[in-house]
Amino acid sequence: ARRIQYTCHWRTALIAGSANGFIYGHAGYSVCSGMHQEPSSMRKHLTQRLVAILFIPLIHVSGFLSAQTLSQKEALLADAEYYLSLADYARALPLYLKLDPMEPDNAVIKYKTGLCYLNSPSAKAEAVPYLEFASSYLDNIPAELQPTADVPAETYYNFGIALMIVYRLDEAEAAFGKYKTLLKPDDRKQSDVARHLEMCATAKKMMASPVNVTITGLQS
Repeated sequence: ARRIQYTCHWRTALIAGSANGFIYGHAGYSVCSGMHQEPSSMRKHLTQRLVAILFIPLIHVSGFLSAQTLSQKEALLADAEYYLSLADYARALPLYLKLDPMEPDNAVIKYKTGLCYLNSPSAKAEAVPYLEFASSYLDNIPAELQPTADVPAETYYNFGIALMIVYRLDEAEAAFGKYKTLLKPDDRKQSDVARHLEMCATAKKMMASPVNVTITGLQS
């Protein structure tokens, strides 16, 4: 059998990233020269090398995109937490709304989204589903561990307020009751909880006995 001699130079070029964060991908090409009297063997060898050149860059691109997505999420979270720390709920809310679909099972993001809605001037009722999710998360944590959970115990209190806004008073009382059990007997928040429970009871009585009211405009 004759010995086959040839030279093959492989080059790969990675073009990734730009000022705008776009990915252009990888380019791979080869320059081969030499005499070959066994084309099937040569084709097999070249195919294996080509697959390696095309496949490996895809792994790098995938990793780069994952890192880019992670950094975008971290940036959103940092901005949202900053505005929330300033009680700037109007600016924090749209950021949490972007984060929510990225982590749909994250009870902390749900809670903070609900908190922003609850402090909005005209969309307080929108807080209910978010705070309900966070409250359900707390329900699945043993009572002795709830004070140290990722989601604060105040979730129950804020959920109760949101439920009052939509007239779900029985559920509001239950939420306030859960929060009350997590407070120490001498905690000053006990009186605040008692006041909201009284408000719920009063509202239920008034709703059970509605009064017809006629409003007459003042004569000019």
